[in-house]
Amino acid sequence: REKFSLESVANAVDGVMNKSFERIGVEVATNPWRTIFATLFFFVLTILGAVFSFETESRGEKLWIPQDTQALDDQEVYESYFPSESRRNVVIMEERSGE
Repeated sequence: REKFSLESVANAVDGVMNKSFERIGVEVATNPWRTIFATLFFFVLTILGAVFSFETESRGEKLWIPQDTQALDDQEVYESYFPSESRRNVVIMEERSGE
């Protein structure tokens, strides 16, 4: 009886990968136009999904903190006690006339 080894697992995975890529290669080689059209169709579907469903999000707490967590609840409490005091300042400069 042969012992179980990592090498036998690696050989099995390698065999499955080789067979899978061989099948893909043969399919692409025998049907190049079908492959081109399928790729273009997938590309168009992807672009349509990107155009109609993406929303940009720039708030770090929405991007990096999982929703419905204690951290978000604590942040809301913190912001209620210590609201943001940032303001926009604008400076308009004009040249002096006559000088």
